[in-house]
Amino acid sequence: MVGIRVQKIDLISSTFKCSQCSLILRDPVQLIGCGHRLCQSCVREQPGDSITCAECYQRFSRKDFQRDRGFQNDLNTLVVHCAYCDWTDEMKKYQKHLNEMHSNPTCEFCEEKFSSDEDFIRHQLYSCEKIFVSCPFKQFGCQDHIPLISLNKHYRTAQHQLILMNIVFRWKSLLATGLLIDFKQTEQITADELQDIAEMVNILSETIPVLKDDSQRIISEASHLQENLNAISQDCSTLKLSIQEQNSVLDTLAVSQERLQADIKSIEGMINTASSTTYDGTYIWKIDHIAAKIIDARTEKQMFICSPSFYSSVTGYKMCLRLYLNGDKDAHGTHISLFIVLMRGPYDAILEFPFLYKIIFCLYDQTKRQDHIIDSFLPDETSNSFHRPTSEMNVASGISRFASLKVVNEEDSRYTREDTMYIKAAIDFLHMHRISIHP
Repeated sequence: MVGIRVQKIDLISSTFKCSQCSLILRDPVQLIGCGHRLCQSCVREQPGDSITCAECYQRFSRKDFQRDRGFQNDLNTLVVHCAYCDWTDEMKKYQKHLNEMHSNPTCEFCEEKFSSDEDFIRHQLYSCEKIFVSCPFKQFGCQDHIPLISLNKHYRTAQHQLILMNIVFRWKSLLATGLLIDFKQTEQITADELQDIAEMVNILSETIPVLKDDSQRIISEASHLQENLNAISQDCSTLKLSIQEQNSVLDTLAVSQERLQADIKSIEGMINTASSTTYDGTYIWKIDHIAAKIIDARTEKQMFICSPSFYSSVTGYKMCLRLYLNGDKDAHGTHISLFIVLMRGPYDAILEFPFLYKIIFCLYDQTKRQDHIIDSFLPDETSNSFHRPTSEMNVASGISRFASLKVVNEEDSRYTREDTMYIKAAIDFLHMHRISIHP
């Protein structure tokens, strides 16, 4: 199994895509350490005892992921376009459509037929010999794009073999250094380093049969090069030492610069988060460029937007708002839908769950009339939306028919002025003083 292929995938938010196969998530799971999502099958098919996140490259134990059922609910409502025809509907209906209308897809490159869409996708991703692919050594400088069937011929080119020689010489030096450290200082090579070496050895081993025919020519050229190197080595020794010293300084500066940039980004993120986060159970969400966001919602380019997170108190519940500007499900095309999302917070262990406090929403009238649209609801204690979060976000819950689109989208609307909308959320904790919905 792999992800789900659809048309117009570039228009779909990366939130719904697997970071490994780049297709729509199939049976999504979430890596606990970094929060990124992959297809369950993409995780299972990774070799070894660890999982590598294809987005941030962190490694985790195979126990460090969990099924994301809440996100699956959001995925089920995603509107997709069939990869083979003009059919368009929600994701939860897509597999039935494929089974009924496209049960035997044919590869347009090699014309091979398949009994299922999953087999067809796997074929085009991994085994079709007539599909163009990048060289496996792209990360080392080989940028050629060639048919899969011509890959072996490409391996014999001078450019490819030169890159391969550089890799071999570099790893030979690293391996020699590693063996010396192993004899002098035990337990200095970590399991991750051994895994990296093993993966590189596997890549190089696959090319050995292809290179056998050219081995004598390479040996002869290497011998000739060695003679030339020996002739000029004495003159270059001082220059080599100087270059090594300069490279060491540059490497140190590069590491320092990377750390400094990371620190700056971290501080900027902390400042931005702190400036927009509230801790009193109320939050006013300023939504700018509202006209463009409404168009995105109508065209399903981005069906919903989320607010920054806020807190019920300094040590309280963490939450955010989710707004569908063209409505969600039964309110689609008639109302805007406004929901609240409980998020995993640092103090969840000492808070009461399920969350049962009254939630009040307000869409501000920005004129002197002050005719605000106000509505509220009480959480359903049986809903998983208000239980303690087990992933980064619970399933959203709220008021699907919060405000009529006719009122919000009318010309010179009182609720969208200067291309801006204001929404307020307030949590009524019963023991608090009467909440003012006004700013």
